[in-house]
Amino acid sequence: MGGSAVGALGGGLVARALGITAPCWIAFGGMVVLTAVAWRRFTPALLDRYPRRLDRGA
Repeated sequence: MGGSAVGALGGGLVARALGITAPCWIAFGGMVVLTAVAWRRFTPALLDRYPRRLDRGA
């Protein structure tokens, strides 16, 4: 709950300073960076460590 309040306050301040769509563009840029960083960690060796389960339940 506290993180949401801080995010709303920060987003409001960014929107006031840079425009109403600025928080969305900043979030988009942050997700691009996060995806690029995380993607590098998914090496074939790491993925082969965990066997695939083909059963789909019952």
